[in-house]
Amino acid sequence: GKVSFDDAYLITLLHEPISELDIEAVIPLKPFKNHMESGPHQHTKRKYAYASFNVRKGKTKTKLLNKRDVRFQTNVKLDVDLLELSEEIHLGDPMVMKKLEKEVESEIKHRYKKLLNYTQELNTDPFGYGVFYRTQGRTHTSMEEWRDIYPKINVTFNVEVRILHHGVLP
Repeated sequence: GKVSFDDAYLITLLHEPISELDIEAVIPLKPFKNHMESGPHQHTKRKYAYASFNVRKGKTKTKLLNKRDVRFQTNVKLDVDLLELSEEIHLGDPMVMKKLEKEVESEIKHRYKKLLNYTQELNTDPFGYGVFYRTQGRTHTSMEEWRDIYPKINVTFNVEVRILHHGVLP
């Protein structure tokens, strides 16, 4: 199987802190309809905006919640700068920025879930949950045993995004 560069960076983030990394996200426009530019040139029927971010600091923490049910929790924290946004959303209001952070969190969480499902179908563990299982669960699971377990694991992804600055916007 193959993963995109963006997804590869999401996997890398689970193994080590990252910084100075550019990522993109697709943001639904519906939550921002009252905070968008409404001039004569805005006759768009777009449902999504595209945003580009620079990750200033990213780190994760994973823990085994339940050894028997093989349930994990992965917490992802990202401090980012918003570089570009494809639609004119007025970001001067702190509540709008909070909405934007929540939408980005939702997008990244969705990408992690989709990526986990894909790797479970391939029965390959690039996230390293087998290592967490053996070390935190204090079990001597072989690679063959883990291959039977991995497609059935359950992971809860919690994503926290904090937009520090915003730059070039339409």
